[in-house]
Amino acid sequence: MKTTITGISGIGPDTAKTLHEHGFNTLSVIAGASIDQLSSVPGFGTTRASRIIRAANELLATSASNTNRPANVATRKQRTAQSSAGAKTKTSQLKEASSKTLTKKELKKAAKLEKEKAKKARKEEEKAEKLKKKMAKKEKHKKKKEEKARRKKLKQKKHKK
Repeated sequence: MKTTITGISGIGPDTAKTLHEHGFNTLSVIAGASIDQLSSVPGFGTTRASRIIRAANELLATSASNTNRPANVATRKQRTAQSSAGAKTKTSQLKEASSKTLTKKELKKAAKLEKEKAKKARKEEEKAEKLKKKMAKKEKHKKKKEEKARRKKLKQKKHKK
């Protein structure tokens, strides 16, 4: 029984084409991918990526039990290569754990961490924008002062004549 990636719930022909373009051609490649890798594909967030990875693993397990061959043989090598990449943050550790089947609690925790990260990024952007506005306001005020001083000098020159 050969199963294609369109057998995964939520993967239609267009999404399959996008996945193929980004190197995710087979179920085993998708099942062995980390959430980071899959969420780099346009249209895939962390939640969708983890759901797709879990579904791919389940499909592989189902097809493996039907054909009596082990599932995820190639993914072990990929996981070993990923684990040798060095120290990882909690978020990336949680995402990497998605190549196994994540529990709802772990998914919620990963999503919460992503939301917090996005919130921090928004705050930093807002801070930068406020600072930019403040600097622009100071510059405008400085120019007004300079213009006022210039006019005053011109007025004084006229009165002296």
